[in-house]
Amino acid sequence: MQEVKPRVLITSGSYLFGEDGAGGEQRVAYNIVKGLVKRGYRVTVLSPKVSRTGSMEAMEVGGYDFDPFKDFLRYRLNWWLYSIRSLLVAWRLTKTQGFQILHHIRPASPWAFSLCWALNRPFVYGPVPPPLHIQEGIQEFRRGRRRALHGLATRAFNLLHTLLAPSLWRLTLKKASIVLAQTEKAKEGLPDGIGEKVRIIGLGVDTDLFFPSGCEEEVPTILYLADLTRRKGLEYLLRAMAYVLRDLPEARLIVVGDGPGRKYYEDLSERLGLKERVSFAGRVAHRETVRYYSRSWIYCLPSIEEPSANTILEAMGCGRPVIATDGGGNRDIIEDGKTGILVPPRDPDSLAKAIARLLKDEDLRKEMGRRGRERVERCFSLSRLIERIEDAYREVLRA
Repeated sequence: MQEVKPRVLITSGSYLFGEDGAGGEQRVAYNIVKGLVKRGYRVTVLSPKVSRTGSMEAMEVGGYDFDPFKDFLRYRLNWWLYSIRSLLVAWRLTKTQGFQILHHIRPASPWAFSLCWALNRPFVYGPVPPPLHIQEGIQEFRRGRRRALHGLATRAFNLLHTLLAPSLWRLTLKKASIVLAQTEKAKEGLPDGIGEKVRIIGLGVDTDLFFPSGCEEEVPTILYLADLTRRKGLEYLLRAMAYVLRDLPEARLIVVGDGPGRKYYEDLSERLGLKERVSFAGRVAHRETVRYYSRSWIYCLPSIEEPSANTILEAMGCGRPVIATDGGGNRDIIEDGKTGILVPPRDPDSLAKAIARLLKDEDLRKEMGRRGRERVERCFSLSRLIERIEDAYREVLRA
């Protein structure tokens, strides 16, 4: 007898839901919904902004801008507005359309609470990233906050948020039927008292979208695809490129992404004499990133700390060897020396040596790329991730 799939209402506080989403958390939300719809679930998504969702049903709630690097105060204010408004819309929809499960796919922001647990339906929260991301996010946001803090009203609102948001986040976790965590480290970073309801679902990438195409650039090409923030370590990659070009003057670096550090990194590349060999492509839609992975020779993510990078999985899915820093969750994904190379963070010299090694050795590049693809198919496919979420849905419906 064929299983009857429950109706699921998903709230997602990511900046943008749809094919045009560029950030990691946006890709997580979009891929989860796409995977559920592919398995026959009737899903409706409530998101601050919606763009090109294909066959997926999504409603824009408020049209709020959720980019903390543009205006940190507005980001916080919009989060409160979205949380309240999405609760009201969810209440109306559960009354009229009979959703059986509510699922809040949280952004990777600090204290990302939801109010939808109050609707008396099975409530799933997550996936929660490892705590490193939360702590680093707080530091990044505090840097952005200095530009936004002006006036007594602003200070009062930020104080109120700082007092209330952590408590509401802990209450959200307490009220959830099940909490989904990306990794064991993510589970360890959650408050005490909820361990029994946490389910580890891992990471997943769409292996049908990200697959080897074999159309490398003719010249040695390194790809960086991430936000242009301090935590992602682009400065160390630029400094490493200065060393690489002494030995391989034809090499080039393509930087895909945007953020508050773009002007600094463009100026740094010019000061280092890299202007002709480094291209800043800006932010591109998720689907468009495939051609960048496919045309590069290697993918490099030199983060200072990185709990779990979807871009590493995407690059491996496309059959590209990866160079990343040995910290956070990278070791859980990359098999050092087999599917890529791990280097110490903040070490341009080690980074340059790893890049030069792979650019010079075509056989090693191809072998690492092949093994990386196999590892993604075996351990990190989107279908495996969706199976674990389905198990969580069945569990909350049985309770």
